[in-house]
Amino acid sequence: MPGGVLPYQKTYIQPDLLNYMHGFDLRIGTLECAIGSDIAPDETKMRGNKNIVYARNEDFHRVKDMNFDVVSLANNHVFDLGEEGLRNTIKLLEENNIAYCGAGMNLNQASQPAVVIVNGIKIAFIAACMFGNKYLGYIELAGENKSGVNPLEIDRICFDIKQAKERYDYVFVLPHWGREHMLYPMNDCIIMSKKMMDM
Repeated sequence: MPGGVLPYQKTYIQPDLLNYMHGFDLRIGTLECAIGSDIAPDETKMRGNKNIVYARNEDFHRVKDMNFDVVSLANNHVFDLGEEGLRNTIKLLEENNIAYCGAGMNLNQASQPAVVIVNGIKIAFIAACMFGNKYLGYIELAGENKSGVNPLEIDRICFDIKQAKERYDYVFVLPHWGREHMLYPMNDCIIMSKKMMDM
């Protein structure tokens, strides 16, 4: 969702920018919120007085209007409406034929790449989210039998990259990482990015 847009605001993106976006073969973004109407916020976040970021079902048209082909769900807000909100977000994406990666009902689903074919070229996108208090604070991580986001565990992500490169023409990684309000990337991010590029 475009940041800072209120439900009653009909203009959320300038027409010339929207036209510019529509001129590309592929549009990728991060959907850093949960989508859902009348869904209770995540209890853990509420108890910790954390920021809750979500949009209503009726506002989802903005994502479709911007013609996104792929969105990453690997972030610290996609679970802000709990598992029900994540399920609803995924349902809306699937109904609107928008590929997604980085979150799911279990770790297997969360770690699956989003795959698109453009002019006969197979492109895979892998998304993962950094976790831990020194980075992004509370994040609901996916597990073997638990919904959440794909954790940025570098050895596993590198393995996934290697596997994807054997199947697809191009592989892109969409990490959600680092800390806000910093001028330079964290050293951890630099180290991990080099490892991923070496795959």
